[in-house]
Amino acid sequence: MAISKGTWKTGRPGTVVTNDGEGFPENSGHGDLEYYGGYLIAESIIKPDDAKLMAAAPLLLEVCKKFDELIDGEYDDPVIQPKLLRKLKKAIKAAGQ
Repeated sequence: MAISKGTWKTGRPGTVVTNDGEGFPENSGHGDLEYYGGYLIAESIIKPDDAKLMAAAPLLLEVCKKFDELIDGEYDDPVIQPKLLRKLKKAIKAAGQ
């Protein structure tokens, strides 16, 4: 299953929402835009910084994927450390991509 589309952001305190309702079931409560401030992705997030990180996840994933494409699996640049590259690939894999 693909991640929710649209722009993710923090909504009502303790929530992460998107502005795109594609794929959200009707009558599930996830589409209560007035209450949540968008289509609900996650709620009951205690720490505001956790919600901010979750809201940034699609952008972070996009940057990781673009960087991975840029280096095309090969690199000779001594600035890019092998350990960092492994972490990048692990992050992309963890996101199911």
